[in-house]
Parts: sequence; structure tokens; C-alpha cells
Amino acid sequence: MWQACSQIPQSLSGQEDVILLAAKLSVTFFLETFIHAKEKPTMVQWVELLTKQLVGSQTAAAWLLDHMAEDDWWPIQILLKCPNQMVRQMFQRLCIHVIQQLRPRHVHLYLKLPEGQTSDHPNDMNLMEFGSYSCVTRFIKRLLLLVSIALTALIFFECSVNVKLNCSLFGILDHLDGAWCKISFEAFDRIFYIPARF
Repeated sequence: MWQACSQIPQSLSGQEDVILLAAKLSVTFFLETFIHAKEKPTMVQWVELLTKQLVGSQTAAAWLLDHMAEDDWWPIQILLKCPNQMVRQMFQRLCIHVIQQLRPRHVHLYLKLPEGQTSDHPNDMNLMEFGSYSCVTRFIKRLLLLVSIALTALIFFECSVNVKLNCSLFGILDHLDGAWCKISFEAFDRIFYIPARF
């Protein structure tokens, strides 16, 4: 698998669709198979390969965040359910690298208003559309939704929230751009307001 993912033939190496397919194969194999192995002797090499592929291709980086924004299987399985702290931290760093790599091309889309909307007052906005123009913001909205689900379980069902939730999800959110982070938490407060029980 390593050879298939890491060595693209010279004649195909400049084609964006081939690079995207190689990155998809690498990410999928790594996140769905490799990290679940008992022995992980080549973990560092795989993380370096993924980082190289995702940082080297805007399309591959955007695909990863879009995929996790649409399907939260990987964030749930790795950030919340995985018992291995090293794997959780590696996934967190990978997400942060991808977000930082996409930032220059996506920062202007973070706060973009929906078409035809001129006011940025919270009462005039469709908050479900807010942040839908960038894969970064869609991914962050998904993470905030996971946080809200966990908090709902804590408050209404008196379940204990796993400590990994705080470390992993908020670890990614903590590395966001200051403006987007502030907006994220304001939107979180408006959309997912959960009254505290006294």
C-alpha cells in the first residue's frame, strides 16, 4: 500500500486528478485501516506522506475537509472513540495543517454572506447558510455540531462527556483564525443554545 500511495509515476505526477486520487487512497487507508493496527512502526512515515500530499495539493486538502464536513465518521472514530492519544493528536495536527494550508485561499469566504443578503445583523441572517462557502467553515460547523451533541447528552441525559472531546475538538478549534473562531462560537451560541440546569 505504501508504494501505491507514495510513488506516483513521473509521467502522471503533474496531473491534479492523479494527485487527488493518491491523496484519497492514502488518507482512506491510513484513517480506516492503518491507525487501527496493533503495531504502527511506520506511523511517522505515513503522517509525513499525508502531510506532504495534503499540503502539496489544495484540491486534496479541500477534499479532506469537505469529506469530514459531510460525513463525521472520521472525527467521531478518531477524536472521540479512539483510545490511543498519539493517534488523536496526530489527526488533530493533520487537520490543523490542512486548515492552515487552505487559509490564504479561503479566508475571504469565512464570513461571506449568502447571495442577495446585505445585512450582517444576526436576526437578518440564515445561520444555516452562514459559513457554507468554504470547506474550512463547513468542517468547523461540523465540529461545533459534535460539541453541541456531546453537551446535549451531558445536560439532558446526565452522561459524562469524554475528556477526549475537550482535548481533540477544542484543540482544533483553538488553532483557528481569531475572527473565524469568534464568529464560530457566536454562531454556536445562537444555533445550539442549551440552557444550563440549576
